[in-house]
Amino acid sequence: MPAAKPKTKKDDWRITPEDFYEIKFASEPQISPGGSTIAYTQLEPDYENNSYKSAIWVVTTAGGEPQKFTSGEKRDHSPRWSPDGNKLAFVSNRTGKNQIYVIDSYGGEAWQLTRMPNGVSDPAWSPDGTKLVFISRTNDEERKLETERDRRPPERLDAEARKKLEEEHKKEEEEKADPRVITRIIYRAETRYRDDRNSHVYVVDLKEKKAKRLTSGERDYVAPVWEPSGQSILASVKRVGDPDNSTIVDVVRIPAKGGKLQLVVRTSGYEADAHPSPDGKWIAYMMTPEKRTSAQNSFLMVVSAKGGTPRNLTESLDRSVNSPAWSHDSRSIYCLCADQGDVSIRNITLSNGKIETIVSGRRSIQWLDVSNTSLLTYMLSAPDIPSDIFTARSDGSKEKRLTEVNKEFLSKKKLSKPEEMWYESFDGKKIQGWLFKPADFDSKKKYPLLLEIHGGPHVMWGLSERTMWHEWQTFAAAGYVVFASNPRGSDGYGYDFKDAIHLNWGEEDAQDILTGVDHVVQKGYIDAKKMVITGGSYGGFMTAWIIGHDQRFAAAFSQRGVYNLTSFYGCTDATRLIEWEFDSFPWDEPDLLWKHSPIAYVKNIKTPLLIKHGELDFRAPINTAEELYMALRKLGREVAFVRYPREGHELSRSGEPKHRVDRLNRMLDWFDSHIGRKPKKRKAV
Repeated sequence: MPAAKPKTKKDDWRITPEDFYEIKFASEPQISPGGSTIAYTQLEPDYENNSYKSAIWVVTTAGGEPQKFTSGEKRDHSPRWSPDGNKLAFVSNRTGKNQIYVIDSYGGEAWQLTRMPNGVSDPAWSPDGTKLVFISRTNDEERKLETERDRRPPERLDAEARKKLEEEHKKEEEEKADPRVITRIIYRAETRYRDDRNSHVYVVDLKEKKAKRLTSGERDYVAPVWEPSGQSILASVKRVGDPDNSTIVDVVRIPAKGGKLQLVVRTSGYEADAHPSPDGKWIAYMMTPEKRTSAQNSFLMVVSAKGGTPRNLTESLDRSVNSPAWSHDSRSIYCLCADQGDVSIRNITLSNGKIETIVSGRRSIQWLDVSNTSLLTYMLSAPDIPSDIFTARSDGSKEKRLTEVNKEFLSKKKLSKPEEMWYESFDGKKIQGWLFKPADFDSKKKYPLLLEIHGGPHVMWGLSERTMWHEWQTFAAAGYVVFASNPRGSDGYGYDFKDAIHLNWGEEDAQDILTGVDHVVQKGYIDAKKMVITGGSYGGFMTAWIIGHDQRFAAAFSQRGVYNLTSFYGCTDATRLIEWEFDSFPWDEPDLLWKHSPIAYVKNIKTPLLIKHGELDFRAPINTAEELYMALRKLGREVAFVRYPREGHELSRSGEPKHRVDRLNRMLDWFDSHIGRKPKKRKAV
């Protein structure tokens, strides 16, 4: 591969796969206590190292030029202001494992606070600003050694000594996993095999720099947060029992000095993301009921800090919400809500349960934070904004854009302006979709159509979908009309719509998608002989399903899909998905799962297919892709198989930069070569 980053022609206004190296991503906005400054993470691809680097940036809420606050040569992220606003803690891997660093708010050199052998996550300041709580993974042996380690300050090592220690640690881990002894149902997840460690809650004092563990046992604790008194910490943990056979998670109270844990509320559901009110009287948390369907909405709950019966604040909304954040006066709670392709900010008044839409529009909002003056800050994506930081007043007024992290890049490009469309499906149900046309679109011409299908299945796309921004713009710039929709089963349209594919994958949702294609073709500017199809995860499933039932597409590109539901069940880290979606186990209803498996219709697949998969994808393991490829080869069909080493299920969203660029180039070449275009034989660069 070349050493220099590829250059785009100065006069080329088109978005290309290689433009990915130029795109920056703003995220994780955190507003200072007084509301004057926002710290956020800015991530960008690191071409030379084929990875990513990120730094903490700051910008005043009054406006002005954002300033780079940390070096960002590695991965600095998770900024957290101290309660008095004088310090900023963040997490960085600059010395290897993720550790907590602290820097004064006026700048200077950051100093390392933790030296945990297995790294840290989820830092949160104590109310008095003298301590931080965090999560770190340990096993029994390591916890036994902690008592001795706690008696002395953390050892400071030079670079050579630290490297030697890390190499020894790595060697020990490799020896422990050879052979790998499996004792759990879910023994691998994401891209790694699970070890014998569990996530535990620790507290570190800024002066003593010593970490103290507050939890024990073989349970995983997540999302610790201090209660306003500073005497206790809230966290979420799975209920005692087989952790792989239950999704029931409880919110617990942990004494800050150590001691017996207290159950805050006991329900039959997944409880997480607990947030105490500023006045200490209430605890808000997210809850998803444990019912045999993965289409359940996530509800915002509130309970007295003293205990009692929880209240469901968003049951009447019939939408999933997330990211709760209290107003400074403890009278209401802000949250994010997915609704008909957009993500808005809602506010729920505690006294009467009134739900108001505060910030809305054609956008997707993430990472909501609220100051003690109730100034809101959030990351916003829109068709012309890959990601930037915004603020608004507590009532949603005076919205202000504080960053333009891609201003220079976008100034050279012409973007596709998406068009929303609603159409009637085969049974009259209204379906929402979007068209991304080339920026130089001419209605008198005929264009190839790219059908994009989302995963999940219970997720939602919209015209502002951040994770698809570059891909959709790339194909529109390459001369394709891109069509994406939210068929039944998607989030954002209510529980009944989301649950409509229960026991019925690939049937009515596929008809929703293909009916949408029919509506687009009827507009008159699509060449029906030059239509191609792609999708990832459930979208990969659906791509293979559709070409096994329909012959209208010139080529297909199936990504990280599931093609045999029976063998998928025995290999995935998401076994509950099959149990919930089909109300059974493979050995009880083998015919049902086979009926809804794309590979059952492999003899009908005539469309040229390229199968793409990550070799370390433990969500949708590669074995079903291998089965589909083998079957098509045996049948003599046109099929290709591209396997990406080191990659998991998230290749298209967070994979190695050169793999992400290569994926788009291969898609373009595969499709171009099957619609009569001369492929450019693009290479990964």
